[in-house]
Amino acid sequence: MWVRTEHSGQMLWQVADWLALPWLKHGFSTSAAGNLLETEKREAFGSAVGMPPPWTTVRQVHGSEVVWVNERWLTEAVHTTADGMVTRTSGVVLAEFFADCVPLLFVDPKTRTVAVSHAGWRGTKAEIGLKTVAAMVRAGCRVEDIQAAVGPSIGPCCYEVSHELTAYFPGSVFSKVGGRLHLDLWSANAKQLREAGIRQVSTAERCTMCSGEFFSYRRDQTAFRMAALITVD
Repeated sequence: MWVRTEHSGQMLWQVADWLALPWLKHGFSTSAAGNLLETEKREAFGSAVGMPPPWTTVRQVHGSEVVWVNERWLTEAVHTTADGMVTRTSGVVLAEFFADCVPLLFVDPKTRTVAVSHAGWRGTKAEIGLKTVAAMVRAGCRVEDIQAAVGPSIGPCCYEVSHELTAYFPGSVFSKVGGRLHLDLWSANAKQLREAGIRQVSTAERCTMCSGEFFSYRRDQTAFRMAALITVD
């Protein structure tokens, strides 16, 4: 289950079970924080929620590349193309940006390893979530210890797609809404993760297009973005 929390006037969506982990900070912003691609907005929001910049970011390209983030990223400007990041380095705030695509967050409480990945339909098709899990396993995590969360994103209520996408996903993640084909990326990602052995998958079930508290590219053609953040404190 996800819950909405307030931090010095800033709203944050968080995984309820993870709030009990004292070494972990994480969350997903709302539109109230403003466009977090802007430096000033990042400073205000990050400071309020206890995850101040500099944030560790990548150039997101709707792909399936996952990178390991170590201490070097704290002192050097590392510029790389990827859609997933994994770390267990304290003080590294992993940040990715969203306006309808699915934010995936990962925690292994045993090794204190965390990850974030960006899953639009292309990333979901390329199994970015599974590739993130694989990167965590290579770093010494066990699949059975990894917990995953599917954050706010465009929901099956609003995500109308072309019939071409039926070639890439199981029929169970499609539905007809008003006679039009809709895709459930929440279920598609959760299904992949559970089939890979992830026992705990928490889905926010908050639609960025129709809930009224998020930016939505599909709704507004906006360049504004929310952020998914996670860090080992």
